[in-house]
Amino acid sequence: MTRINNIVIFISLLLVSQNLLRDLQLEEQRVGDLRNRIVGARLQKDGISPYFYKWKKGESVRYYDPLNEDGWKVSACTASPFFHTLLCPVTELPYTAASRLWVFVLYTLLIATTILAMLLCKKAALPIACFICVSFTFTETWLDTIVTKQSYLFIPFFAMLVYFFIKKGSTDKWLYIPAGMFSIFLFLTRPTTIFFFLPLIFIHKKYNASNKLFFFLPVLLGLIITLSTSQSVLWRDYFKSVNEHIKIHQGLNPAPQLNDKGDFSEIEGFKTEGYRNNVTRKYKAYVEYSNFFVIINLISGYKISPRLLSLCCAAVMLTCTVLFYRIQKKKAVEISPEAVLLLGYCLYMISDLGAPIYRGHYNAVQWLFPLLLVPATFQARYLWLYLLMLAALLLNIHYKPFLPMQHALAEYIWLASFLVYAFIYRENATMHGPPVQRGIFRL
Repeated sequence: MTRINNIVIFISLLLVSQNLLRDLQLEEQRVGDLRNRIVGARLQKDGISPYFYKWKKGESVRYYDPLNEDGWKVSACTASPFFHTLLCPVTELPYTAASRLWVFVLYTLLIATTILAMLLCKKAALPIACFICVSFTFTETWLDTIVTKQSYLFIPFFAMLVYFFIKKGSTDKWLYIPAGMFSIFLFLTRPTTIFFFLPLIFIHKKYNASNKLFFFLPVLLGLIITLSTSQSVLWRDYFKSVNEHIKIHQGLNPAPQLNDKGDFSEIEGFKTEGYRNNVTRKYKAYVEYSNFFVIINLISGYKISPRLLSLCCAAVMLTCTVLFYRIQKKKAVEISPEAVLLLGYCLYMISDLGAPIYRGHYNAVQWLFPLLLVPATFQARYLWLYLLMLAALLLNIHYKPFLPMQHALAEYIWLASFLVYAFIYRENATMHGPPVQRGIFRL
């Protein structure tokens, strides 16, 4: 088995390297959303709130973002203040260098998330992790992430780090410190990930006082720093800007503003119209939205209001949580942390699909975390569910004109299959050997 695994890893690295070379050309297609992240980070670094900033004629290209040339008062900047802080290492790079470096950052996150899953899975399941990693680089969601230079891959990466250190913390309580640290990283990167953590209440009895302290200290420290520094003002502007973006996406009279337009032919060495090469000529973007409000409108013609949409999402999440608890409590064994985290991630993805803001196909990259939980939790008795997840993955590879809304279908298959997996998953007693000491979770 070790020899086979080595061969699988070698072949996987070759295929990933090949796609990396492809994506280094694909990123040249357009400026992408990385620009507004970098501009936001620069503004924040220079003491300027980025969320309602608009470039004006006479200013340098340092703060210029072509996506910010619209008729709205709110900025195109949508990343959180914390994420802007994370971008500090690339903030001052010329945009040509930052754009190419971003491809390597995305591949590093993908490979690192896969390695963390491999470290937690049995040797027999290692090829599954490699297959998911390689297949992901062929999906439309991955290609869209490269072209738009998006940052949603940080969500599954941080989620996997949280799971990894919680898992390892059962034998070394000090590892609950990085588990808590990456929990606050995840929350501050995207506040709606709070839903990922809420189901942990179901296993609160497995907590141990000292381990709870190790876990929650970095969480509390992160919140205190956020609320007691200048970042608190930025967070206030961030949430105000979110409300304005909702108005834009829902056509609810957002605040207009006459803004200047730049006439730059290039931005720090990157052509504003992008570049043409063998890969960009062949690539054709397929735009499709999986939001609840889009699907509801397509099926019924009804335009649901943001408030009703939020109530419906809350009802769906509450129903899923109640079903989970009732089904899991009927079992003769304790609820496993894997089942709880799967439920939590599905709740987060329900909030994501239920957002009143159009979500690009790059958002689907967030499904990487539960996909890589498959090799970490693999049991043959759930093969039928794994086949459903595989079908959704294949739907995400290459656009098929005969199948309308194939990407939305893939996301909803993933949502349904991972919810069912959370409901019925039971940890195999032979998977992890004899019981270990009590920690935040007994794993």
